[in-house]
Amino acid sequence: MNRSVREETAALLAAHGLPLSKLRGQHLLVDAAHLARIVAAARLGRADAVLEIGPGTGVLTERLLATGARVTAVELDQRMAHLLAARFSGEPRFTLVVGDALREVPRLSLPAGYAVVANLPYQITTPLLWELVGPDRPAAALPTAVTVLVQKEVADRMLARPPRLNLLALLMQTYGAGERIAVVPPGAFLPPPKVTSASVRFVAAPVKGRDRLLSLARAGFSAPRRLLAGNLAAAGIADRAAVEAALTAAGLPEDVRAERLSLTDWQRVAAAL
Repeated sequence: MNRSVREETAALLAAHGLPLSKLRGQHLLVDAAHLARIVAAARLGRADAVLEIGPGTGVLTERLLATGARVTAVELDQRMAHLLAARFSGEPRFTLVVGDALREVPRLSLPAGYAVVANLPYQITTPLLWELVGPDRPAAALPTAVTVLVQKEVADRMLARPPRLNLLALLMQTYGAGERIAVVPPGAFLPPPKVTSASVRFVAAPVKGRDRLLSLARAGFSAPRRLLAGNLAAAGIADRAAVEAALTAAGLPEDVRAERLSLTDWQRVAAAL
């Protein structure tokens, strides 16, 4: 009888004597249907290049390789790295990088046109997204698409619109168009986390003037309880009168808060300043 993904993963961990560490956010996706949804949403073709972060035992990795893609996987846990090296030994389309993704990703030399597909470690999701698609990453080094599994709360923030816009939403939405793939319950993981997760996909289409817009947004969201004009003035973007004039020129009230602006509003403010 065929074993389930959960049973296969549990047996693999037991065979290698590997307990999972909740401190490192090791919650492995072991639901075949959700794994298939993520791979299908990524729309990979033969010889496509993929960056996977936090591959764990390689459950998702195996399915990415099955598409014909080349996979570069970054794994922090040395024990998991040994398992991955053994599991995919002899596979020429698999490259393993052992280390902290926050340090390794900026140093990686990836082929043009690569995509990110990953079950992201929950503790570093936000800083990792800034490394992957933030303004410090050269335009030529941006992925063509980002398909990731994250906490549902984070997915909601990534896809948020006014009046709940936030800095992470602007980061992702200035990078490209996003969509939710599926909500993933705790029971789909080994071990189950305490939170619900969600898979999302963003396709690269960076907006013009993105770096300046995000610089303004960082200042605008720096003190959420303050008015946008006060935050921008306090950051030295312009004096209060000039900022209020720019808001008026953008068709916004002087007492507006950052979370109430749409992406288009932010673009107008950036142009006015």
